[in-house]
Amino acid sequence: MKTKALLSTIVIVFAWVTSALAVDGGSSARQGSLFNGESGPRLDAVYAGGPRLFSVGVYSLYQKRAMSDDNDFVTDWRIRNLMTYVGFDVRPWLTIQGGVGQSDLSVAGDSRDAGFEWMGGATLRLLDYMLLEPIVGEDTYWFGLDSTLRYTSSTSEGFANDITWGEMFGSLTMSLTSRPERFGFMDRISLYFGPAVSMIRGKDGETEVTEDQLVGFVVGLQFVPSDNITLTLEAQQFDEMSIGGGVGLHF
Repeated sequence: MKTKALLSTIVIVFAWVTSALAVDGGSSARQGSLFNGESGPRLDAVYAGGPRLFSVGVYSLYQKRAMSDDNDFVTDWRIRNLMTYVGFDVRPWLTIQGGVGQSDLSVAGDSRDAGFEWMGGATLRLLDYMLLEPIVGEDTYWFGLDSTLRYTSSTSEGFANDITWGEMFGSLTMSLTSRPERFGFMDRISLYFGPAVSMIRGKDGETEVTEDQLVGFVVGLQFVPSDNITLTLEAQQFDEMSIGGGVGLHF
């Protein structure tokens, strides 16, 4: 189990370091048009939320995960997360985030006291290319590539003992975005999907527990009615389906 955790950590760190180096070298964080072959450094902040430096928001995530202990005994976890966060665009293609909130853990159907949780993470916006020039009207369609890394830590108090755990979540998602400008009610609508890794390490009393399935995928929808607001719906599939949503404000 320790070998698996070490290899997973190495893969996540290596992917992020190489992505950051590629961005700094100019070979990524690029935009252009696949229709006419144009490509260049990213100049226009076309990611969800628009050209803003700071962001605040709230999101809720209901997780269903299978956790196994040292004896390979599997237990069902149900976690309700409610988090508020702030974000800062260090570069046009890099956003760092931090947040605090509350988690409500249920283990094998046994509800426990809600506990404090905190989160830290970052998002890399690697690519954004126009797929098709509008043939009729003003609609344009874009292809994007983003990478997310997030760590969440929480504690739950129970009658017998306390449970502490932390989750390292990483994803690499492709997105297809429409900009229905002629309708005027929505700046952008995006569908995103891709592989994800969720590594959970916890301690139930003296027993160590880990996630039963490390690799999964994520899929979601983003609605951007204006450059100041982003609405997100998301589903994560590992051993079971987890669903969530959030609202972000950019300024």
